[in-house]
Amino acid sequence: MAIIFTNTDRRVVPNWKSFTKTARLGELISNRIENKVSLFSIDSYIHDWELNKSVPFAADLLSAAVSNDQITLRKVKDAAKFILENKNDSTNTQKALASAILVSEKKKYEQKEDEFNDENVFNCISVDAIYKKIHGFKLKISDYPSNPILYVELSRCYISIGQIEQAVSAINKALFLGKNNRFIIRSAARLHLHLNDKEKALYVLKKNELIKNDPWLLASEISISSMLDKNSGNIKRGLTILDSGNYSFASMSELASSIGTVEYINGSFKKSRKLFHTSLIDPNDNSLAQAEWAASNSLIQDVDLLTIHSLTNNSFYESCALSSFNRRKYDDSIQFACDWIEDMPFAKRPVLFAANLSTIHLKNYELSEKILKIGLQANPQNAEMINNIAYACALNNDIEKAEHYLSQIKSDLVTDHTTEICLLATRGLVDFRKGLYDSGRELYLSAIEKTNDYKDSPNLKWTAILNYAREELQVNPTARKQIESLISPIKDNSLDEDTKVLKNDVMLLIE
Repeated sequence: MAIIFTNTDRRVVPNWKSFTKTARLGELISNRIENKVSLFSIDSYIHDWELNKSVPFAADLLSAAVSNDQITLRKVKDAAKFILENKNDSTNTQKALASAILVSEKKKYEQKEDEFNDENVFNCISVDAIYKKIHGFKLKISDYPSNPILYVELSRCYISIGQIEQAVSAINKALFLGKNNRFIIRSAARLHLHLNDKEKALYVLKKNELIKNDPWLLASEISISSMLDKNSGNIKRGLTILDSGNYSFASMSELASSIGTVEYINGSFKKSRKLFHTSLIDPNDNSLAQAEWAASNSLIQDVDLLTIHSLTNNSFYESCALSSFNRRKYDDSIQFACDWIEDMPFAKRPVLFAANLSTIHLKNYELSEKILKIGLQANPQNAEMINNIAYACALNNDIEKAEHYLSQIKSDLVTDHTTEICLLATRGLVDFRKGLYDSGRELYLSAIEKTNDYKDSPNLKWTAILNYAREELQVNPTARKQIESLISPIKDNSLDEDTKVLKNDVMLLIE
């Protein structure tokens, strides 16, 4: 059976989108007016732009200017205007970045509503496509070896295809060259979180002097400390920043959301609710997705998140995917979820969310397989993803492929009881579909029995029972009374949406 995606333990950890996307969303703009120390000279970019009046050189200059907080230079604005004057030769991200620089403040950008095509999305993040990006960044690094942003982008590409050593090496070079750059620091912390090294992620943030006054870094430090069950010493500083009136609401959104989450965990619901309201004045994708999490825990029921979504950026893929799912608009949700995967192809959350949605709610097993194969590029030994792809293949009656994936799961990859139980059930499913009913029944009943040891996860037991019931009814309709008795304790008011769908599928078979 599938390991169900849950949204019960979300934290406001840094997103790691591409540099251009991060800039387009306004997350690189200074928090407030103050002098900044240059990371490296951008004179060479200006020189190249003056010699080569073309879109690629203009775009390189803009990227360097944003990373170095030099967007007010006349030459930079000239390059931005050039890109907008040559729209047919410019990409959407280049035009958006140019617009952001010219207005020097966060704006919302309309996006073209293309018809959804998962092939278009996944081709952009295939292994071949990522290798092409790696080659391109290496060529740029040979021309601009002191540009730390290029190393961050290179690291992001490497981790998206599971090349850990290369990703860490590239991010370390970026940190050496750009130690005072928020984008680089948060990217490095996110990489180490992806590698499940929370202590290293926390160290990268805490050792940097910028954390004293940067709300983005404070938000990340507070959230990661919470993940480690540590009390952050920066919460008081963060609250001071929130009350100071010296920072924009956009720059404080993640900070308010992060502290609000900690207050919620500590049981201070009134304080938490107030902080979440602050985070929603001018949210980004991360804080808005956290608000969806808070709403699912009945913390901010008085907030109209649907209206907030209508006023924010269509590039907020995670929050839009969650919002659409919560409103049972599953076709919309899968589109946003696939865009979310393209945004952060290394991350597990969007892959597991999208695959779960496709498998359970849309019954599109081929799409589930495509999604999970993208996830396996960056996480090739993730037992959860391998189990779920085997489950989708088995439901699609592609037994040979399901067995192929199951054979890849070695015992040392299974590190938690949920995965162990789900694997037993998936193997039971495969045997049922092969006609080995006694073996399949035995595996399912063993999985159900094991769930009794984990009474704090009741939906795990119900999910195992419902998966078994579906298979039993399809091969043995006379077992209807037995199955009705088995599922009678399963009450709808105690189930999550995914388990409700499974129960409905079984009830249809019974009827």
